Amino acid sequence: MVSLTSKLLQSVAVLGAIAVTVALCWPKPRGYTYQGKTVEEWFEQIIKHPTDTNALRAFVVMNTNATSFLASRVVLDLTPSSLESWSMKLPPRFHLTSKRREAETASNILGMISLFFDLQLRELLQPALLGTNAEQRSIALSALHWREDHRRLNR
Repeated sequence: MVSLTSKLLQSVAVLGAIAVTVALCWPKPRGYTYQGKTVEEWFEQIIKHPTDTNALRAFVVMNTNATSFLASRVVLDLTPSSLESWSMKLPPRFHLTSKRREAETASNILGMISLFFDLQLRELLQPALLGTNAEQRSIALSALHWREDHRRLNR
């Protein structure tokens, strides 16, 4: 005869398995998409293929829908995570994308978008501009200089 405790444990195990299955299969919010890809997916694509004109065009089309994500990449702490530092000891194909590279790429995309749209970049990047990290401040400033450099070249 099966005891009440073992039946209770079996029920809890089954309910736990159902809960885990539901949590893993539940659709996650995708946010803004362009051509079926989220801002994050386009960013991953441009990190892997920096000259992908389709990805660059996507950011111009998404413009303000992408700016907060891009700005969040610039203002992130650039200190490598333990996993990122560990991956650098592995062969190059296993290296994780550094936070610095992500920040620089996001800064360049923001600068490019600012040529087409009047963005409030200074406000978006203010945490990096006012922070004490000189490297982060430099990356944020490079986004702001795109428009100025473009005007200077087209005089």
